Amino acid sequence: MRFLFSWLKRMGYIEESPFAQIKNIRLPQKIVQPYTAEEIGRLLACCDSRFWWGSRNRAMILMLLDTGVRRTELVDLDLADLDLAGQRLRVLHGKGNKQRVVRFGTKAGEAVEDYLERFRGREPGALFLSRYGTRMSSHSVLIFLRRLGRRAGVEKVKVHRFRHT
Repeated sequence: MRFLFSWLKRMGYIEESPFAQIKNIRLPQKIVQPYTAEEIGRLLACCDSRFWWGSRNRAMILMLLDTGVRRTELVDLDLADLDLAGQRLRVLHGKGNKQRVVRFGTKAGEAVEDYLERFRGREPGALFLSRYGTRMSSHSVLIFLRRLGRRAGVEKVKVHRFRHT
């Protein structure tokens, strides 16, 4: 409403906005609860690495946990962005379209290596593939995490919580 009346004033339709003296109400920010070690353990336990999707999901969870990348950044990753030896990941299209390099740990590196060696291969293209062999969508990550959370008995499984863990 405030914007509408500001526009009406700017355009000369009204003399003064009735909202001019009213201050915005600041709502308290929601605190994002990080995952507990037990919740992470339960999520990883539900990733059966005998199957390609379990290996991929395990690698994705460990990468999210170590790097704190956003969901869109995760699905935009290409194999060329990965430096396993240096344990670095190049994020090309971050928030504000900024490029940055993030580091990951040994466990995440080993999980990605396992996924690449046993299932994905080393062909150029998207790092994490869908069941159709194409780049995963941001929405498909949301769906897989939701399903994984249900199986693991972990509530509110979202990518953003990994950034706070």
